Amino acid sequence: MLMAACVLTHAAIALPDDGEVASPIGRAMGFRPPRRAASIPNPDAATGKKVRSLLKTSPLPAAWNSCDQGWISPIRNQGNVGACWTFATCATIEAQLRKNGQGDYDLSEKNMVNLNGWRFEPNDGGNYDMAAAYLLRWGGAVAETNDVYVGTLYNWTPSPELSPIIHIQQVVWVPPLDGTSARIDELKRAIKEYGAVAVSTYWSTTDKQESVYRNVEYGHTHAVTLVGWDDNYPTNKFNPQPSGKGAWIMRNSWGAGVGSNGYHYVSYYDRNIARNYDGAVFIPASADEDYDVVRGYDPLGPVYDVSIPRYDYTPPQIDLQAASFTAGHGERLEAVGVWTSVYPNDFEISIYTNVTRYGTSPITNGVLAVTREGPFAHAGFTTVHLDSPIDLVDGDGFAVVYRPRYRTTMVNCALGDWCEPTHNYGESYFGRTNGMGVVTWQDGTEAYKEVDETDISWGACIKAYTRLTGKVREGDKPAETDVGDKYLADLAATNSVLYAETGRTFGASAGVLGANGRTLWASWLTGLDPDDPDATDLKLSIAVTNSVPYLSWTPKLDARHYTVYGTTALGPNGVWEAVGDLATTTNRFFKVAVGQAASQE
Repeated sequence: MLMAACVLTHAAIALPDDGEVASPIGRAMGFRPPRRAASIPNPDAATGKKVRSLLKTSPLPAAWNSCDQGWISPIRNQGNVGACWTFATCATIEAQLRKNGQGDYDLSEKNMVNLNGWRFEPNDGGNYDMAAAYLLRWGGAVAETNDVYVGTLYNWTPSPELSPIIHIQQVVWVPPLDGTSARIDELKRAIKEYGAVAVSTYWSTTDKQESVYRNVEYGHTHAVTLVGWDDNYPTNKFNPQPSGKGAWIMRNSWGAGVGSNGYHYVSYYDRNIARNYDGAVFIPASADEDYDVVRGYDPLGPVYDVSIPRYDYTPPQIDLQAASFTAGHGERLEAVGVWTSVYPNDFEISIYTNVTRYGTSPITNGVLAVTREGPFAHAGFTTVHLDSPIDLVDGDGFAVVYRPRYRTTMVNCALGDWCEPTHNYGESYFGRTNGMGVVTWQDGTEAYKEVDETDISWGACIKAYTRLTGKVREGDKPAETDVGDKYLADLAATNSVLYAETGRTFGASAGVLGANGRTLWASWLTGLDPDDPDATDLKLSIAVTNSVPYLSWTPKLDARHYTVYGTTALGPNGVWEAVGDLATTTNRFFKVAVGQAASQE
């Protein structure tokens, strides 16, 4: 049987042992084609000029299976919900975490379905651009245990907004297959490099066979992951038979009872697998790039690439893109993130400080602080780390200006009834250069009108990553013998509604933390305006993953430092100490010291 080492089912879903879903429509799918066109090779490749390769060019083996490396997480089951795109997305993240020795994770697909930001119902489907938007704005990824997946719509529930346990700051787009050996090799190298690649294909709810080949091209309906290949897989395994040997190893999300232990062989000659649309790999941040704050005006990701012609418009000449921000308290700019649909590509990124916000250009009165140049080896989203981080001045305007060598302009914009992001004047800019190198800037609220008068605005798909350098203030820390009485009184006096609706526990909901019965005792919410009526439903929760505590606020109180303190007893005999590992601590009660918020403008 295929992939014996990977045979496990998703324990969170109550499904029959064979993975079958008791439903009139059988198994669900859910791939929704993106509006964005697929990535394209560097134009110099056709002229014979030297270009950088997409991935490493070491010899490829005749067969590869990432399951054999221990990189692939257990087979999941999406049940009767059109969430295949979230399962394929999470599979690539989980593979990366295993491959890099970062841990064995089970990430919540339900959280991504509910909180991706688009106006779709759970069964309306999605794609990898939607997944990228959710992950890159740090809406996730969150642990399965904190938002458990359910396989049917009748018991589907809303999801909580939780702090991500994994930050995604790089997305690799793998170009679609086109029948050439070069594209096949690129896909193979991506699988070997990253462990798993999320792709799309045509699939039927009745497909169960181990080997699949279709000599007719259909519309793509399903999102899956490719985890390997076999150049010598025989043609007689398929019906009908393809013209040559070879097959991809495809990981499905219908449980272990479908295909062979949840996997399928799909012929190299199949007219649907990994064609027409980019494949995707979502790469977790390493420890040294796990920043505190992400900023950006693209909450719904790269809706359009306006540098590539579409049937409904000729793209304008856009040479530069920029995003303008205002620094918060104690922030240090350490990296930025940008997209490219052309691969390989070269970039120039310039950071300006002391910018006058809301001017006619993103750099009005600004001072050039740093310029970073380099190559992009692949299409997709890349975090570019600054050689010299910039300590930002509180309240100072700063701008990120991005100039790719080969034009590529991702924008976040409205799309009919599906999504309606809003971008304000002075946030995003798009620039053109004339023959003398002079740049003419247009604000994102105006640039779009050349393309679509019915649109709202364009948001530049640019991120800025900062670390918070301001420490928790001394007055925010709990006293050694403090039992919280004065904080109870203060909260009751300043906001009786908030005091009552949060269980009278210092502004946080009291609750059990984990199976050992530890209780969140208190929290100090520095920066919270007690007179803000929007904060009357304030809730705070702690989630623990791999012994690390993660805090979440509803409504969100922006990014802030926090320290978890614990004690074995309350009152005069209790000693509060910082807790580094909630899984092993013997403390029974906890407080959370929360520092000053960073601006999210």
